[in-house]
Formats: sequence, structure tokens, C-alpha cells
Amino acid sequence: MINKSSYNRIAIVFFFWILLIGLSLNLANAQTIASTDKTIDAATRTALLEEAIRLVKEHYVFPEMAEKVAADIQTRMQNKEYDSITSAIQFTDKLTKDLRSISKDKHLYVRLMTNNRAANPFAPELARMGNYGLSKAEILPNNIGYLKINEFPPPDMVAPALAAAMKFLSNTDALIIDLRDHRGGAVPTVAMTVSYFIPEKRVQLLTISSPRNKGTNSHGNESWTLEKVDGPRYLDRPVYLLTSSRTFSGGEEFAYDMQALKRATLIGETTGGGANPVRLFPVKDMFLIGVSILQVKHSITGTNWEGVGVKPEIETPVEQALQKAQELASKQIQEKKNSTQVTAQTPSPSSSSSSSPVTKLPETPAGKAFSDFLKAFNSGDLAVMKHFHTERGTPEKAANENAQQDFDFYQQSGGLTFHSVTESTDYSITIFVQSKKSGGWLKMRVSVDKSSPYPIADLAIQPASNPDGK
Repeated sequence: MINKSSYNRIAIVFFFWILLIGLSLNLANAQTIASTDKTIDAATRTALLEEAIRLVKEHYVFPEMAEKVAADIQTRMQNKEYDSITSAIQFTDKLTKDLRSISKDKHLYVRLMTNNRAANPFAPELARMGNYGLSKAEILPNNIGYLKINEFPPPDMVAPALAAAMKFLSNTDALIIDLRDHRGGAVPTVAMTVSYFIPEKRVQLLTISSPRNKGTNSHGNESWTLEKVDGPRYLDRPVYLLTSSRTFSGGEEFAYDMQALKRATLIGETTGGGANPVRLFPVKDMFLIGVSILQVKHSITGTNWEGVGVKPEIETPVEQALQKAQELASKQIQEKKNSTQVTAQTPSPSSSSSSSPVTKLPETPAGKAFSDFLKAFNSGDLAVMKHFHTERGTPEKAANENAQQDFDFYQQSGGLTFHSVTESTDYSITIFVQSKKSGGWLKMRVSVDKSSPYPIADLAIQPASNPDGK
């Protein structure tokens, strides 16, 4: 008999907030909004270059890097690299490339400002015409919801449209959110959107600070989820996020938040890698310069996605991501239907003792997790036990700790033999098992996270009487 009565484990799993956590203005598509090119002269080039140098030196989030970037642009000016360029678009493309060559910061850019959207990315009428970034909401086969989000306008603009979309999708059994063309937006809107997928509580997502002020949170900026939202929350159902290398900035934060909260499974490509909030500076009513001015730190991970992007759990070519998500969602919906049938057959505590126990593990996330756990556990191999946890998405440190606890328990029990299921839901299951070493009976309760790959969130074991009454 094991010498512990219980065995528990938790898998470790302002100025408009200036903060466009920025619009995605990658060099490849920086000029797609511009309607026409313009011819520029030497005086215009010099004025823009000098202003770019000044803005970077005075505002760029990392002062040491700002000096390096500014010095590089000054060297290029002395080498006359810009002197022959007369096309405004070619000039801003080159200057953007040069600003990024040392900083590697995709939020540093220069572009031609030829319309109101360039000057104000979220001009009310233009935001309305784009349905506030919500370009599509529909019901796919197998009652799977689909929502495509391309940007996050300020909360007061998008809140009614987002609430309407969530109400429309509220009766689906799984939800796919398409971020493959998401170019960024306002930090508070990211937090508001995340709020729809977690219970009614405030959760801190970001701290936003300035290294120019010794790393202090000088602006008092923090991002928190909301206790109340206008539409129905989407809880206890699977959510899949589609990402691409084009997914940027605010779109990345939403993916990063949902991943850190273990509230969604990401499918597609690693995102663009732009985390530092950006401020937009108009120059000569002709150009727009974006400069990263602050730094973000996520409250759950202690870091961010700057320069590395957000890596999906399931890496898939971007054009195949939707199909993959539909396949996974359909499978999970079917598993839930199967588990409902199994649960209906499972004897309740009030059932007569003559009722036959359920001796087959259900095809639910919890049932499959226990089945896989039991195989790894009974191997008696520490490496196999660790592989079980890491394969199910448990961080390496926690996987090592969990595997060591499993191994220690194996040494005491000699392995476990499954007997029957006493209670079963999609995400938790209670089972009778027998110790191979002592023959003693145990009751185990396994709970898993509610998103793929369903890591074990809690495992509790206690001594039990012989379930057959002998």
C-alpha cells in the first residue's frame, strides 16, 4: 500500500494608449494603402532623414539601440546612399529597411502619407466601412463557429460589433478565430476580446514600461481583462486560432494571451514578432514615421514575443490552417458527443450496488489522457513519463517535476491496473485502480486542461475499498 493518503499535482502549466500595439506595417506591404507615388527633392529627403534621426534618438524605446540606428543612418547619408532617389515610395522603403537593419524592430518604419487612413489608422468612417476589423462571422459544418479578425480598433468603436458577433456565434460547439491577416490595433481592445473567453474576473495581461525611465512603469500602463462584456462569453468549448507570418502586433498579443491562458490552440505559422508599442509621428504632412516607444512584459510568461513571434502548437502551412482547425474541432465535438453517451451509462453514487461498473475508458480528452498516462506510468521508465507530459504541452520544468513524482509513485506501487470508471466528464475522470505491488485499491481523479493537447492539470489519488465489495 502506498504510504501517502493523497497525491496531488498542479501542472504548471493615455494618449489613446498611444499604443497602437502597432499596426502591422511590414516593409513588404508598407505602401499598399498609398494611392500614388510622389516625386521628392533633396531638401525633402534631407528633412525626412534628419527628422527620422531625431525621433529615433529622442523616443526609441532602447536608448543604446537608438544611438546605433541613428549613427547608421547618418553614415548612409554621408555615403550619399539616398541622393539619387526621387520616388517617395522607394525612398521610404529604403529608409524603413535601413532603420530595421540594426534594430530588427518591425515597428520602426517610414511611409508615404497620402490619405486619411495613413494619418489616422482608425478614422471612424473608414473603421466602420471595415466593420471594425471583423470581416467575417459564419457557422461552418458540424456547428463550428468562424470569426475573421483583421485589426483591433479602439474599444468604443468595436465593442457593439464584437458583442453582436459573439452573440451570433454563441451556440456553436467550437470556434475558429482567423488572425492570418491581422495587422494590429489597440491594446485595450485586445484585452476586451480576451475577456470573452475567460470567466468573469480581472486578469492582468501586460505591464507596459519605458527603459528610458530605468524600466519603471512610468505611464502607469497595464492591460487587464474585463469583468463585464457586452456579449455572451464563450467558455468550456474549444477555441482554435489561425496564425501566419503576417499576423502582427496586436493580433500577436491576442494569440499570445490566449496561448498563455491555455484558452486556445494555435494553428498555422509563427507570427511576425512585433511587441513594442509604437507611436506615429507625421512629418511635413507627407510622411509618417513609426517609432517603438515602450516595452511590454506579459504577466504570465514574464517576457513577450518581440523578434521571435508567437509559435503555434500545431505548425501548418497557412493555406491549410483552416482545414486543419475544422478537422480538429469536428473530432473534438464528436468526442464530446461520445462522452455524453458514456457518462449517461456511468453509475452514480446513488445507483444500486448491483449496477455494473463501466470498465472501458471513454473517448474524451480526460479518458484519453488517463489511458496515455497509464501506459507511460506502467513503463516504469522516467524518460517515457517525461515524454508523456511534454507531448501534452506541459512546460519542460513542470514536465520534469511531474515525471519525477510519477516515477517515485511507480516505485511505491509497482504499477497500476485499471478497474473501472466511477465518474466521467469531458475534462475530468475518476477511476478505480489497483496497486500491482501491494494489491491495494486506489481511487484516482484526473483533470485536464480544456484545450488541446489537454495536459494534466490535476491528479489526485487516495486509498479506496475494493470496488467489487470483496
